[in-house]
Amino acid sequence: MRAEIKKAAAQGLDWRGVVDALRSVTQGLWAGFSKEDRARFMRHVRPFWETHRHRLAPQVAARVEQIEHDGKVRFYAGRLQTLEERDGAVTASFRKRGTSELVNLRVGKVINCTGPRTDYSKFQHPLLINLLARGLIDHDPLALGLNTTENGDVYRYSGDIVGWLTTLGAPMKGTLWECTAVPEIRGQAAKLAERLAGEAAGFLKQPL
Repeated sequence: MRAEIKKAAAQGLDWRGVVDALRSVTQGLWAGFSKEDRARFMRHVRPFWETHRHRLAPQVAARVEQIEHDGKVRFYAGRLQTLEERDGAVTASFRKRGTSELVNLRVGKVINCTGPRTDYSKFQHPLLINLLARGLIDHDPLALGLNTTENGDVYRYSGDIVGWLTTLGAPMKGTLWECTAVPEIRGQAAKLAERLAGEAAGFLKQPL
């Protein structure tokens, strides 16, 4: 990917076009990864992929730049080490990126903006608690979503397919990786509807 970005730059093209061009083949690439490859991607590549694939709209980016220029927001890059709550505030200790310097920042509130929770074993929704308790769903090996087939069929905790339970969108992130944007969900919904309609037609043709 880096090589393609260099080629694009040499032709006067923007790196964003290279990233966006992968959209149609990302699911196929992810499907071709072994479990070890996927785990390695999560450890080393995911932070870079997420920030380059999912970007701010230009209008929002301009607003952020403005409030940074006005001194209303500051940005730090680093790895969080500890959070200590005391006297109505929190001291965040983080190591600055590329250095061994440890910085302590006292703040009024900490908000986790690293993305939505994907480990379904930790959700407190009654429906998911019930499905988990009955062994009707299971999270995928990387806890990115549910354990499913590429068609959205859901695996039980025991490892076999439920048969009557399907899903689409975010729960399939572990299976498809790129599946949370409207175009991908629209395609999944169309395929699922076509399949269900075919199954229903077949059932109706059966003799009573």
